[in-house]
Amino acid sequence: MAALAGVLEASAPKPGNVHPGAAFNDLCYEELVAAARSMA
Repeated sequence: MAALAGVLEASAPKPGNVHPGAAFNDLCYEELVAAARSMA
């Protein structure tokens, strides 16, 4: 359940945050999804 919550949180577009359409120089959506899946 925590993994799903993490993926959903990372997937929601929010101003100033990483989501599928926005990334930082040192962090991208795929890394957040991988981190969420590792909680399972």
